[in-house]
Amino acid sequence: PADPTVLLVMGFTAQMIDTDRLSVTAQATAIPVFSGLVGFDQVAVSSGAQAQKREAEIMMILDRSGSMGMSAPGGHTAISDLRTAAKSFVGFFAATQDRDKVGMISFSTTARLDRALATNFVSSLTTAINAMQAEGYTDTEDAVDMADGSGGFTDQSGLPGERHVQQFAVFFSDGMPTAFHDQFMVNGVLYDAIVRASTNSVGGCAGFGDNMRLVNALNGQELSVYAIPTGDGKPLAMSACGRTTTRWYAFDSVPVTGYAPTACSIPATALDNYFCTEAKRRAVAHAAELKAKGVVVFVIGLGNVDRTFLGQIATSSQFVYYTPDSSQLLSLFQQVAQQIQLRLVQ
Repeated sequence: PADPTVLLVMGFTAQMIDTDRLSVTAQATAIPVFSGLVGFDQVAVSSGAQAQKREAEIMMILDRSGSMGMSAPGGHTAISDLRTAAKSFVGFFAATQDRDKVGMISFSTTARLDRALATNFVSSLTTAINAMQAEGYTDTEDAVDMADGSGGFTDQSGLPGERHVQQFAVFFSDGMPTAFHDQFMVNGVLYDAIVRASTNSVGGCAGFGDNMRLVNALNGQELSVYAIPTGDGKPLAMSACGRTTTRWYAFDSVPVTGYAPTACSIPATALDNYFCTEAKRRAVAHAAELKAKGVVVFVIGLGNVDRTFLGQIATSSQFVYYTPDSSQLLSLFQQVAQQIQLRLVQ
């Protein structure tokens, strides 16, 4: 209290009234320092309040790339530990699945909407989580972007404030982006494709060599054309490069430093740096779009991850969790679930 002549002893009790209502009561005993002068020695004071849980939309964005198949301590694999953690996370919201919406996007070489945001999610999400297998590369860009598309978060821009629901993304990854999505031309044919690196090593994406490939963005199948050498992408008889080349339309908006968009045979060393930087930049840009719309983004990183990159994905450093051990994923996903539940009654 502001009055220096009064000592205050406080306590709190909390009680769930319903699945979405919390009652909190504060009790205090005020002890006047000069109590003997006025004939009493303490005053009981109490106050109560109720908090109504707000409805939520929660999208899990989970990395199922090939590196998640690596063995973890205790004989588990990282992907099996992720499945356990994700199912536990879903269980935290089972009691309100008639009102809250939870969905899931998983990603490897391509991103996949496993379950659109919807109510009554426990059974279908459990099935989707159990079906996750570790394979392929890491198309982080498309995964984050998909959360803002069909089946993703509700567009609340035209809704009055009292009709807004709280929106949360829970992003998990164990490595660097090793793929991104754009348009490419080879022999005059335009492809909507994923360009993927020739390695999926945790923490890196260099070493393309002659294996930098294009993947069909719809079905994840590798195309019969390569992403290099770069050039104008025109048929051989018309190409200024004198050979079959691939035109990267990404270079029009973000060029490789020191090279024109249709430059012939940009060196692999220059492409390595460009690719890694651009793949991360796009993912961060899509995350910024979500955050600008009011989505709170939690991030969980496993192993040798780029902490600067994941920190840029998250709403702030307070929303980022790391572990070197996949057996700890269960604890981290539960912590995030508890943080979300707390925010839903604030």
